[in-house]
Amino acid sequence: MIIHSLFGNFCVVANSRKPDGLLLQSRSRIALNRIFDDKRVRDNESGDYPFFVELGRQEFAHVLITLTKDISYENFDKDISELEVISSRV
Repeated sequence: MIIHSLFGNFCVVANSRKPDGLLLQSRSRIALNRIFDDKRVRDNESGDYPFFVELGRQEFAHVLITLTKDISYENFDKDISELEVISSRV
């Protein structure tokens, strides 16, 4: 599953090591740090997403609730493009 939000862009996949686990992956450590403490963010040696967080399905459901509650925009494309301009300056 691909998620585009004002927190960042993420890819969610099953965690092959944990039957009920998921990996929330990102190309940006900063995007994951907007949701999780830096101690939970791990480097991914392979794939298109160099950073990930391991989480259970229930915790992921809470993350989705947080992302949903954060929706305050009327035009997502406009707001995300403004965020990308700010992020490129940091």
